[in-house]
Amino acid sequence: MNQISKNIGKVFELYKNSQLIRVSAKNSVQVIIKLITGLLSIKFTSIFLGTAGMTLLSQFNNIIQFSTNIASGGVMHGVTKLSAHFDYSRTRQKIIVHSAFIISAICTIIPSLIIFLNADTIALTFFYDIKFSPILKASGILIFSMALNNLLLSFINGIQEYNKYIFLNIISGIISAAFILPAIYLYGLLGAIWAQYLSSVITTTITIIYIKKHLPSFRRLTFSKAISKRLITFGLMLLVASSTTPLVKILSRNIIIEYCSLNEAGWWDGIGKISNTYTSLIISTISLYILPKISKTTGIDLLNKEIKISLKQIIPLVLCGSLFIYLSRDYIISILFTKDFSGMKNLFLYQCLGDVFKIISWFFAITIMMKEQVKQYIFLEIIMAFIIITNMYIIIPKMGITGSTLIYAINMFIYFIFVLIIYIRMLKKSSLQ
Repeated sequence: MNQISKNIGKVFELYKNSQLIRVSAKNSVQVIIKLITGLLSIKFTSIFLGTAGMTLLSQFNNIIQFSTNIASGGVMHGVTKLSAHFDYSRTRQKIIVHSAFIISAICTIIPSLIIFLNADTIALTFFYDIKFSPILKASGILIFSMALNNLLLSFINGIQEYNKYIFLNIISGIISAAFILPAIYLYGLLGAIWAQYLSSVITTTITIIYIKKHLPSFRRLTFSKAISKRLITFGLMLLVASSTTPLVKILSRNIIIEYCSLNEAGWWDGIGKISNTYTSLIISTISLYILPKISKTTGIDLLNKEIKISLKQIIPLVLCGSLFIYLSRDYIISILFTKDFSGMKNLFLYQCLGDVFKIISWFFAITIMMKEQVKQYIFLEIIMAFIIITNMYIIIPKMGITGSTLIYAINMFIYFIFVLIIYIRMLKKSSLQ
């Protein structure tokens, strides 16, 4: 009994003295609000839009996410790392923000123009209705607004203004829910999409006003080829990673619709929303602390020690969270969804297993990215996208919708093995950037 008490005491002291846990505690209000708004969004969507509506809304969000990632040039993590690395130089930070803004502004034109010129085709191919064409043509506003807001938040995270970062994320969640939930109720699917446009513009405006004193002057933009080259290095990695995810989801959804049904695709989106809600909250909380920390850590031993300590603290929490969600699946479905989503019950086991590997893998993957291991990272993301789509074509026709989450679990396990191998090889190098 005494030994058990000592072990419990050691665990308590580990969490009590952890800077990661202290930062996470500060972030708890944001986590709770995002959790509540995320769950409300799932509930409203399932009630007022149904399985088909949830599928189409997810389709739109994936297209916008894909376009926004291109528009941002993938430089967000680069802004965070370089802002933290050059925390001693306000001039360097100014050049970083200016260069990132110019890259994003130029990159916004590409997806906006493509969507505008092909709005009718995109509407028919992915939404099966021409009525979505006008809203797609206006998507450039949403794409630029989201890209700019992401850039500014990345800068605030880099200079470790945690309180402001957390506050702005809280405001973002509240504004988004305040516009989108009533719009779903009053105007359905199209209302939800237009509400996203309006809430995004308002959120970005608030971000600019709130962090104005931390931002460099934009009266005269300064562009640095050297800084831009490093930002583009991050951009290539993040662009491939963040763009393949929504693209794979779009293709996977189409495969499920083809071999299963639109309603079963709604189940897949439903379980995906639950998964994304809690895993993104965990990852966003961890990244608030770990990204600047990795950026400043140059020694191999110190870096490895930081990752090990963080994993020891996070893995037990992730395992407990995933187990709780699996055991509570009946209650989750009854509370958040309607009877149309009852078939989701059989999707939870493999989804929760995949989520555990996803969060553990994130520590190694983000370290590989922040240390600018470009070729390895891009190659891995492309290979994983190929594997998951191939598995979709092989497994879905044989297993049906249940196979969709089995594919996710297999993919996350393979990804974990790959990033761990790359991480170990990276540690063997004599120095890190």
